[in-house]
Amino acid sequence: MNNNIKKININWIEIILFLFCTILSSYFIFTNIDTNEWDTYLIYADIFIGVIAALALSKRYRYAWILLLIDACFYGSVMFATGNYSLGIVNVIVIPIILILTGLNWKREGFTDKNLVKTRKLNFWQGLFIVSLIIIIAIGFASFSAYVVIDLIGKDDVPTYQIALDAFSASIAVIAYIFSMMRYRETFFLYTSLNIVKIIMFSLILFAFTEPEGSDKTTLIISLIIAITYFFNALYGFFMWNKGSKEVSSGDI
Repeated sequence: MNNNIKKININWIEIILFLFCTILSSYFIFTNIDTNEWDTYLIYADIFIGVIAALALSKRYRYAWILLLIDACFYGSVMFATGNYSLGIVNVIVIPIILILTGLNWKREGFTDKNLVKTRKLNFWQGLFIVSLIIIIAIGFASFSAYVVIDLIGKDDVPTYQIALDAFSASIAVIAYIFSMMRYRETFFLYTSLNIVKIIMFSLILFAFTEPEGSDKTTLIISLIIAITYFFNALYGFFMWNKGSKEVSSGDI
C-alpha cells in the first residue's frame, strides 16, 4: 500500500458558507431575471470570486491577495450600483494598490514551512492608534462621499445615514486591508466589524427607510447576503489566523 497518498480534508465550514451565499443569491437573481440589469449579473460573478478570495485569506494562503485584487474591482462596481460611493471608490482605486503592496510585502517577509502567511500581533497603543485613524478616515470619506453624491452626481435624495455608514465601512475596509498586508492577526476583527456595519447599512436601506424595487432591490438583497456570509467567514478567519500564529515559531511572528 502506498503510504504517501495524502488524505483530502473536507472543511464543512467553507462548503456551508459557499452554498449559503450562492444558493440564496441565485434564487434572487433568477426570480428577477427579467430586470435585465447589468449589476444583477455582476454581483453574481462577485459571489464566486469573493467567497473563494475571503476563504483563501482566512486560511492564510500566499496567493490570496491576487483573488482579493480581482474581487475588489467587481465588488467596487457593485457598490457604485447600490449608491455606496465611498466603498465603490475604495474598492476600485485604493484597495487594489494596497493589495499589490500586500503581495510584495508577503513575498519579502517569507512564509511558514507550509507556505502560509506568517502572522503577528498588535500591542495596546497600536490598537488605540488604529481606532483613532479609522475615525479620522471615516470623517474624511463621509465629507468626500457627500460631495461626490450630492454635488457631482446630483443625488441629493441619498439619505445621510447611508453616506455615513458607507464612509465608515470604507474606512474600516482600508485599515483591514492594510492589516492583512502587515500580517496582523487582528485583521479579521476588523473584517468582522466591517461586515456588521454593512449588514446594518443594507438592512436599513432595504427595510427601514426606503423601498427599493426591481433590480435595485435584488442587488441590495444579494449584497446583504454576501455581507452575512463574509461576517461568518471573518469569524472563521479570526480563528484560523490565531490558530496559525501558534504553529509558527516566535521568530516568525
